[in-house]
Amino acid sequence: MPYTDNVPQSGQTLGTTQPLIQSNFSIITTAQSVNHVAYDDADQGKHKFLQMPEQGSAPTTAANEGALYTKVDTGTPATTQLFYRNESAGTEQQLTGFGGSIPSILTGTFSVTSSFTAITSALPQNVYGYIIFWKTTSPYQVQMNYFFTDTTKAHGYSSRIVTNGSSDDNAVELENDPAADLKLYGKRDDFGSFTANWRLHYWKQ
Repeated sequence: MPYTDNVPQSGQTLGTTQPLIQSNFSIITTAQSVNHVAYDDADQGKHKFLQMPEQGSAPTTAANEGALYTKVDTGTPATTQLFYRNESAGTEQQLTGFGGSIPSILTGTFSVTSSFTAITSALPQNVYGYIIFWKTTSPYQVQMNYFFTDTTKAHGYSSRIVTNGSSDDNAVELENDPAADLKLYGKRDDFGSFTANWRLHYWKQ
């Protein structure tokens, strides 16, 4: 049965409206149980998680209040992401996904040789971030380099540190004038080939 508002009304007896009132309580219990701990259970009434339907635009906020909501972002492909709007219909901030404060993360491995070779697949246009390289075999160096993309290229800049000028330096050098394909390219230091793990974080510019 559907939820029935305004019962009991003036002149109605409890006997007459009892089925409607019982139905209303049942509907309220069912609705409350969605994403909430059930009545009479430990932590009753608390949220298990939140599900928020997409909004077409940022909701209006009054003074001294903020709004947390979901909306489609401007990434490719566009996906549902989490947003926050400041008080008084203020600034809208994307919190997750492409363009959000939480970075997009890619991982992989890279076989480093003496020639510049693609490390990543094509990255989105107009992002910036950093890539970390590390080895799981001795010597266990870790290195972090920075990059950004424009509309056609990924530009990488290396914080290349030579420890002692020998083959155990294992530095990865990023190319800063790469091909027009939005991929990061890298090559080895002056000594030996090796395989490095990498983890890349990026944000929308």
